[in-house]
Amino acid sequence: PAPGAAAADDDARPEILVADDNPDMRELVAFILGREFRVRTARNGREALDLLEGFVPDLIVSDIMMPEMSGTELCRAVKADPRLAGVPVMLVSSKAESEMKIEGLELGADDYVTKPFHPRELLARARSHAQLRRTRRELEERNGELERTLRDLKLAEAQLVQAERLAAVGELAAGIAHEVNNPVNYALNAVRAMVGVADELHDIAAAVAALDWTDRSSLEREGAVVRAQIENAQVDRLAADLAELAKIVSDGLDRTHRLVADLRDFAAPGRGTDERVDLRECARATAELVRHDLAGQGASLALSLPDAPVQVAGDPGALNQVLLNLVKNAAEAFDGAGGSIEVEVAREAGDGVVRVRDDGPGIAPAVMERLFEPFFTTKQAGKGTGLGLSMCRRIADAHGGRLEVESEVGRGSCFTLRIPVGAGDQEEEHAT
Repeated sequence: PAPGAAAADDDARPEILVADDNPDMRELVAFILGREFRVRTARNGREALDLLEGFVPDLIVSDIMMPEMSGTELCRAVKADPRLAGVPVMLVSSKAESEMKIEGLELGADDYVTKPFHPRELLARARSHAQLRRTRRELEERNGELERTLRDLKLAEAQLVQAERLAAVGELAAGIAHEVNNPVNYALNAVRAMVGVADELHDIAAAVAALDWTDRSSLEREGAVVRAQIENAQVDRLAADLAELAKIVSDGLDRTHRLVADLRDFAAPGRGTDERVDLRECARATAELVRHDLAGQGASLALSLPDAPVQVAGDPGALNQVLLNLVKNAAEAFDGAGGSIEVEVAREAGDGVVRVRDDGPGIAPAVMERLFEPFFTTKQAGKGTGLGLSMCRRIADAHGGRLEVESEVGRGSCFTLRIPVGAGDQEEEHAT
C-alpha cells in the first residue's frame, strides 16, 4: 500500500501501522503482514505519529533507525499518549543496533525482531500481539459494560429500597395518624383548660392593678376584697395547674415532633453510609412508628437499650428500613395469634449489634435455605414482594456488616444485624 493508505471500511481484519524509511523494507513488511492484516505505512516516526492522530491500530511495527523521529522516539510518544498507550509496539532492529533495541524495550516496546528475520516469524509475532490487543480491548469493553450494568443495578436497588420504604410508610399511615392525633388532642384540651386558668389569674391581676396604693383606708378595704378573691381562687392551685397543663402541651408537641421527624427520616431517600448513626435511636424510632400497628395485631414490643450510644457510620433511613422490616416480619409470623417481640441494641467486639427476637412459630429449615433470596416469599400472592429480607441483607453488606438469623420451629426466631463501629467510637469505648 502507498504510505498512509487505509484498507476498505468493510475489512474487519486487525489493522497494523508499519513505519520504515527504507522503501523496499517497508513494502516487504507490508506485503508479509498484508496476508492477515490491514496495513498502513509511514516513512518515518514523525509521519507515523501524524497518522496515529486519526486512528488507533492493533499493532505498530517500526524500524529503529529513521530520520526525523526514530523508532524509540515513536515508542516513547505512543506510550506517553493515554489514547495509544495500550497499542503494542514491535521494533525491528539490526544486530548493530542492540543498545537502541534495549532502550526501546525500556521505553515500553512490547517486542523486537532482529534483521534479517523470517517472514513466518514476523507474521506469527504480529498475529500474537494483535490478538492480545483485541482481547484486551474486548475485555475493556466488557468491563465497561459490567460497570454500567453494576451502576444500573445499584440505582435500581436504591429505587427498590426507597419504594419499599414508602410502601412501609403507607402501611403505617393509620397508626402514625393515631399516634399523632392522641398527643395533639391532649395538647388541645390542655390549652382550653389553660385559657380558663389564665382568665382567673387575669381577673386577680386586674383587681390588684386597680388598687389605690396611695389611699390607706381604701387600700385596706379593697385589699381585703382582693385577698378574699385570691383565697377563693386558690392561686397556688391555679399556678400548679398551669404548670401541669403546660407540661402536657409540651410533652404532646414533643411526641408529635418526634413522630414526624422519625417518619421524615424513614421516608427520606438514601443519603449514603457516612453519617454517624446511633442504633439506639434507630430502634426507638422504629418502635414509635410500629407500636400502634403491632397493638392492632396483638403483638407487644419491648426495647432493651444500653445507656451509652452505639454509633456506626451509615444511612439512618436505610438502617431504619432494616429494623422496620425485621419487626414487621416478626409480627406477621404470629399470623394474628399475638406474641412478643424484643429489640435489643448492644456493642460487641467492635460491632454495633441489633437483635430482633420473637416467640413466634419459627422458620422451617427448607425456608431458611432461601430466606434471603430476592423475590422469595411464603406469603400469599399480592401480600408481599419477597424483597424485604434480601434488601435488608444488601443494606447490611453496604454498611460493611452482616445480617444473620437463628430459628427453631416452635420456639421463635432471632435476626441479628451487625455493623462495624467507627475507629473513633472504638477508641472512645476503650478510653471509657
